Amino acid sequence: LGECLIRFSLALSTPNSDQWFSSSLNNLMDVFDPLRHPNHLNFTLRGFVAFMLGFLIGLYFLNYSFILAGTVALVLSKFMGSAIERNLGRAQGVVLGLVLPVIVVSHVSACSGWLDQITFLALVGTFEFVTLFIAFASGPRFAYIALLTSAFAAREFFSQCDHLHSDAITASMTYNVVSTTI
Repeated sequence: LGECLIRFSLALSTPNSDQWFSSSLNNLMDVFDPLRHPNHLNFTLRGFVAFMLGFLIGLYFLNYSFILAGTVALVLSKFMGSAIERNLGRAQGVVLGLVLPVIVVSHVSACSGWLDQITFLALVGTFEFVTLFIAFASGPRFAYIALLTSAFAAREFFSQCDHLHSDAITASMTYNVVSTTI
């Protein structure tokens, strides 16, 4: 893709022939050449259908919930091998990302005084740093789980004030998100 863009920009910068427009147009169309590959089209179509189904189900059946569409966007992958291991990694990442923030901030409220807010931000920063460090310092197996944990935990950390720390509501929402995701 980068080489195609370089050829296109070079053709634009040197208009020295009569075939300048046609060669520039051909170079521009080469940018979209990877999209013509059947595997790319298959992945794009599968991703679009899965994302739109998640969006429509969330819109009409889950009371305008974005969770299903967001989960599809996070876990969609071109990786075809070892589906069971990949699905178990997804489940681990989602569950860890939803449960660990509740455990980490169960005694600290970001909705109250400034000292609690500073403590909350320090906990969130440390948690995200550790999960992202694991993601970028480990192999691909644990990186995937750590990235999912980080993404789902970030959303969960900052939704704590929405339901005012009611344990029943938190448990119910976490169960709903986990069951929707898995």
